[in-house]
Amino acid sequence: MNREKIPKKSRRCLLVCDAFVEKGSGAAAARVASRCLASLGFEILVYGGLGRYSSIADNDTSFNFVKQPDFRVIQHLFPGRILNEFNALFLAFDPTLVFVLGSAYSKPIGILETISRSTARTIYMPWNQDFYCAKSYGFQDSQPCEKCLSGDYSQALRENCVGRAAALSGAINRTRLKKRLQQFDRVLCSSITQRNALSRYLNRPIDDITIFPLFFDSSISDGLVSEDGDYFIYYSQAIEAKGWNLIVGILEKCPTIRFLLCPAGSREDILRRTPKLQSLLDGRRVSFVSGCSWDTGLGTLVAKSRAVLIPSVWPTTTEYVLLEALSLGKPVVAFDIGVHHDVLSNRKNAMLVQRGDIDAYSDAIIEIDQISELRANISDGAKVAFTSLVDIELSMNILAEVCGA
Repeated sequence: MNREKIPKKSRRCLLVCDAFVEKGSGAAAARVASRCLASLGFEILVYGGLGRYSSIADNDTSFNFVKQPDFRVIQHLFPGRILNEFNALFLAFDPTLVFVLGSAYSKPIGILETISRSTARTIYMPWNQDFYCAKSYGFQDSQPCEKCLSGDYSQALRENCVGRAAALSGAINRTRLKKRLQQFDRVLCSSITQRNALSRYLNRPIDDITIFPLFFDSSISDGLVSEDGDYFIYYSQAIEAKGWNLIVGILEKCPTIRFLLCPAGSREDILRRTPKLQSLLDGRRVSFVSGCSWDTGLGTLVAKSRAVLIPSVWPTTTEYVLLEALSLGKPVVAFDIGVHHDVLSNRKNAMLVQRGDIDAYSDAIIEIDQISELRANISDGAKVAFTSLVDIELSMNILAEVCGA
């Protein structure tokens, strides 16, 4: 749909996001998006999650914010009060632009139906997880599974990926989601892999889906001094798709190297799910720090590390761990998948190996640990890659075009 540009005097943007007032990367991205949209002359109203660890009073924001009520999956089919309240909000604000950022499944699909039927210009930038296997991107397979993209869950049922109720609701919701997203004016994504999947899922031409970097606040690295430390750091959500199930094998294959593990989640829960890790924790070679956020010391730990491990096995978007590491000029050891394939080059700005190859991954760690000149060269390349990824002028030009500003 090609609509005329929105007159400046009537620019009202409704930003619909997973979270806004908390410390997670999704909320951080939404806050940066709101500032970018405001700089284009839009009046902003944010509709999103409040978050579990913060409150609206903890954040200095000039944007109007409306908290999305707590949401349960059944409300995709029976949205009730949430949809009624959203429709009233939508009617009262009467946006000229709606920008949906994040997972489509974190809010009733009925909300997307309201948006897609409106006369507002509509933009959707999803995270990857809406378009792959319900079982954490099919991380057990040689490649991330996309067989359910069409809404056909028969193979998932045969292979016990999901239960019957989940398969039924998933098939219904993906069909409804596809219909609504086909009506959005523009779809944004962060990698060629994601763009190709979205093109197949939505039956939209490749050129109709725009690659756009993740909204990122590069000031988070201000004041941090990068050092060539003596340990490798791994920090992420403690889930298998992020490579957590591979970390024990990596540690065992690098017996002379020091590691600092900083996964999100409680120590007790993580060790219960990874019992073999307990025997490797000695406080000297392998140390464990949980519950540490960027602004409570994690940023300093990353700055003082030798390199950053990203053993993610899904086709990741431009995730914050990657951008944070590159912003500090840190060498990254990663699998050649998703956005890594787009923006990283082996031995030039990172160490890349084939997905799931633990031997090659461990060898890359050992090599970069032993060769200081290689680390220095990759560090220089990482800084160049970061500058390219967060090119604010280019980002704003793309954003202005897709938003009709």
